[in-house]
Amino acid sequence: MKLIAKHIKKSYQRTVIKDFSHCFEGGKIYVIKGVSGCGKTTLLNILGGVEKDFEGSLDWDGQPGQISYIFQKSLLLAHLSLEDNLKLIKADPENISRLCAQVGIGDLLSRYPEQLSGGERQRAAIVRALLLNPNLLLADEPTASLDHENSLEMADRIASLRDPDRIIIIATHERYFDEYADEIIELHYGEIGQVAEQDTSARKRDAIAGAPALRDKAPEDLKGRKHAQRKIKTSFWKDARLIHRRHPQVVSPKTFLPMTFAFLILFLIATVHACYGKEVLRKLGQEYPLEWVSLYRVNTSHYTFMDQIQFYDNYQAREGDVVALYYLPERYSVLRVEGVLEFGRFPQNKQEVIISREAAKQFFSTEDYASCVGEKISYLGQEFTVAAVMADIYSPAIKTHFRRDLYYRRVYDEKIVLMDYDVISQLGTITDSDSMMGIVPGLTNNSVLLNQMARDGLDVPNGYYSMIQYEQDNIDFVLYLMLLILLLVFFISCLFFVTILQTELFYRREELGYLQIFGVQKKRIGQLFFREQLLKLLISLVVAVIIYGLLILIYFAAFGGLLYPSPLMTGGMMLALIIIYLLTAARSSKKLLRQSVIQLIQQQAA
Repeated sequence: MKLIAKHIKKSYQRTVIKDFSHCFEGGKIYVIKGVSGCGKTTLLNILGGVEKDFEGSLDWDGQPGQISYIFQKSLLLAHLSLEDNLKLIKADPENISRLCAQVGIGDLLSRYPEQLSGGERQRAAIVRALLLNPNLLLADEPTASLDHENSLEMADRIASLRDPDRIIIIATHERYFDEYADEIIELHYGEIGQVAEQDTSARKRDAIAGAPALRDKAPEDLKGRKHAQRKIKTSFWKDARLIHRRHPQVVSPKTFLPMTFAFLILFLIATVHACYGKEVLRKLGQEYPLEWVSLYRVNTSHYTFMDQIQFYDNYQAREGDVVALYYLPERYSVLRVEGVLEFGRFPQNKQEVIISREAAKQFFSTEDYASCVGEKISYLGQEFTVAAVMADIYSPAIKTHFRRDLYYRRVYDEKIVLMDYDVISQLGTITDSDSMMGIVPGLTNNSVLLNQMARDGLDVPNGYYSMIQYEQDNIDFVLYLMLLILLLVFFISCLFFVTILQTELFYRREELGYLQIFGVQKKRIGQLFFREQLLKLLISLVVAVIIYGLLILIYFAAFGGLLYPSPLMTGGMMLALIIIYLLTAARSSKKLLRQSVIQLIQQQAA
């Protein structure tokens, strides 16, 4: 097996390799020596296929071989254990354990790179290179970061990798490999100065005897470049674990909080859209009676919802100039609205009544209305207890709320007694009136009935709904304004996300480049990055849901309402957000991975 380099030339701003030609044979170790900047690294990049833009040719005598690298830095991914670093290159646990045991790091597989010494990291780099069973092994200054003892050990171990089907080329300015080299090539600024050949047959035998296990060949399925990394069935959750361990910053708050904030804004706007009207009705229902209706009798024949209303006949009684009317149960009565009853409370039994100020003067000859509460009055032959005294008939509460009811609106007498419906139905008579009152329990939650009333031409069952509609119109304007702002923020966020992704990829380009050098396919790298972004989105969404859930619980505990976002709006906007983000991530990674390996690592290679 041979690798033949013919008239290799390479220039950047200056000529780095002028005219290099040499034949490298299997079973031999070649040491390329020269001062820093003489072109050693560039030459190795060309021989290894990393640098493809050069003049000249590289020819294999036989099937092109698998290539592996050992660099002066171990280039182990810092946030991945030693075992996971190696599995990323080749998922072969049995072979990994065997090779690690042979180089003396078999008990360190669970450790992280920062927990390893320099010598241990370089031994891991040897294992990583051997996982691909290389025919061409390139070592670029493999002892540069090691002390003297570890450098001697590294030289011994690399020398023990000698194999008839393997070419080993070492670029170094040190002497640790000199005694093992079959040829020492002096590189003088891109040209071969001289080639020193030496007989290493005795050392070859010693190396083979000293480390036979390292010469064991890997299974045949490792042969060939396309088989360097077998297709591995992976799941999102396995990749998520791998991503988290390699890049724990994925789950750091500064990474996912911007997306979390975007999701929260989405949830809140969709919630306002879905729940505002319902919550307004519920809150107003706590203050005002929304489940009674006032209908004009002349129109009742046109209504299709009459059977759902519990009607109250227009009973009325009179004694002297004092008029008796009925009050509805407290939940449905306008009398419970704040300010309508100035003194006292709403009646709790049938023998309690409410009186107006003028009636109080009539019964008690006093303007100290508070003193009337709890006193007895005789009316229509029965005795009643005064539970409350109404506000002045011209007060805002009376004009705004009491007169909102058609039944009360028709009564202009100022001396009024309000009593229980069952009592007045026995004492009074039904009056002719063009209006009537009714109760519809659960009306505020009955959207079907409300829509039915609207279809029948009854837009507002009682006066309070016009107030709600006015507020709804105002909040709709605010809601649409918020949606417009969200779209603007969403657009800006997308530009922001693009910048973040591109910046992240820029600082990780060295990683992306070296993963390719070690045999990890671009498709797999892109898949990992894409799933990393998907994991980030998932974390952001989960955090947003948790925060939103807490907000809902707080709102429920404080106000008693149950909120939920509009499913259609939430789903549509969330889908748009996720698709745009993931398309941006995929496009950014593909754009970067279209660059050559040398472009990704050129800053470090230079």
